[in-house]
Amino acid sequence: MKIHRLGVLGLIVFCEALSIAGAQSGATLGKRQSPIFECFGIATNGLQPLFRVETYPSDCIVDIGFLAQGDYSDRTWLLITNAVGAKLKLTAPDGSDIPLQDSSAMAALHLQRVVSVSNIMMSVRRFQRGAESRLWWSTDLIGSLMGQSRWAYTFNVRSCFNFPVVESSVLQITPLIYRVGEDAETARLVEFAPVKIVLSTKGGPQQAAEPQAFVRNTNFLPAESTLQKIEGVEAGGLEPCVYLYKVPASYGWEVDVAVCAKVEALHSQFFKVPNHVGSKVQIWSANGSEVLSNDRDLIASAHLPKETGHIGNLEALYLSDGLMTSIAAFGLQDLFNIVLSNNCVLQITPLVYELDTNSNIAHMVDFQPILIRLHTDGTVEKLK
Repeated sequence: MKIHRLGVLGLIVFCEALSIAGAQSGATLGKRQSPIFECFGIATNGLQPLFRVETYPSDCIVDIGFLAQGDYSDRTWLLITNAVGAKLKLTAPDGSDIPLQDSSAMAALHLQRVVSVSNIMMSVRRFQRGAESRLWWSTDLIGSLMGQSRWAYTFNVRSCFNFPVVESSVLQITPLIYRVGEDAETARLVEFAPVKIVLSTKGGPQQAAEPQAFVRNTNFLPAESTLQKIEGVEAGGLEPCVYLYKVPASYGWEVDVAVCAKVEALHSQFFKVPNHVGSKVQIWSANGSEVLSNDRDLIASAHLPKETGHIGNLEALYLSDGLMTSIAAFGLQDLFNIVLSNNCVLQITPLVYELDTNSNIAHMVDFQPILIRLHTDGTVEKLK
């Protein structure tokens, strides 16, 4: 697999498919229709997700793994208790959503944000003795070292949706894992940026890089795309940054919002806001009129409290000195349901809570808005 990385977020510019013979599952699913495809996702809270897709007639097998971004003990990462390990969404070529049918896959949509490690282990032990040891994820017996990786989950797309995979259907994968706190008892859910893959079941030389993949939210980009980076003003020891790229054809702009921790911020505890946008987002067209959105998360972002004592359901941010950590990823066309014209102005105000350990109250970090002009040729410029 040829991978060109961009920056510390592990952004992937282009991926080539691997041609590997002899899949173990090929005997039951029929002859594999195309080479195995592998790619990376966005690193979040110390792990970078990996994906491997094998296509067969009317089905695909998906593996999800993780690449360690630091050194961790063997009791840091706890897998969720189903084989899918992710929130899944399948869209047919006509744009209609295929509903999930597998109960385990549906359960992943409603996981608790904070869980007790001992309660999980006790529950699993009731079903199968020794099964609880397999919930711990690490790259080695003694833990995980930076740069090491290991697979975590495997599932069949057809069995999850009880629907045959057809040409150009789109699979969205949002990987999930729990990170255990310093008390070794409390675990918080880590939800990674979603990945979208266009699945193909055709074979033959005309499809040399199948299954073709278009993955959202700067996980990896078509070769002709150009990634743009706009930095914001530091606040609370965090430096905000916005990554943008213009996807070819009609897919619109994709955005990833991240923060980089300075030394003074490493002694504080930060949390994401409870929605996928993670920012206040506004857009004005070239004539100065504001473009409105009906997205519930985006609307809710404008009304989040400046402080909250309810941190139990918030996802913690685990920061490292000088490294970018993604806090949100989204498509502008999804939020505003339009194709943006030239010279639109985008304003993004990142939203992050910082915990006051004395009062146990989390306060919103006061970031300045980041103003960006978008051009249809894929270039951007920062506005003062």
